[in-house]
Parts: sequence; structure tokens; C-alpha cells
Amino acid sequence: MVDLRATNQKLRDRGARIVATVTGATREESAELLRAADGHVKLAIVMQRRGVNAADAKALLERAGGRLRAALEG
Repeated sequence: MVDLRATNQKLRDRGARIVATVTGATREESAELLRAADGHVKLAIVMQRRGVNAADAKALLERAGGRLRAALEG
């Protein structure tokens, strides 16, 4: 479910829960990360775990071929 793109309230709630579960961030922090990531859960996770902005997280994911684990390890 990390490829989820939160486009409505139900999906935003689900996405924030996923981000919180994976990163250990609070629900509020996760919701803010998701907003900054334009609703992209994978992007929000990379942003939090690597401490980068959305543009840098997107570049990390692209270099990792879209694989979250590889983007987090790199």
C-alpha cells in the first residue's frame, strides 16, 4: 500500500496511518509529510526517514527505481 496516492479524505487518513506506522512519526507529523509530498505515501516516507524535502526524496526514489527499501538504504 505504500504506492497509495491520497486524493480524498479517506485515502489521506489511510496514508497518514501508513506513514506513521512505517516511520514512527505521529499522525499529525505524518499528515503534514503527506501534504508536503502531494499525497504520495512513498515520498512522505522517504522524506521523513532520510530527512529530505520532497524534491530530494523524489530523486532518491527515481535513482532507486521506485523501490522504497533501496531509497531508504541509499
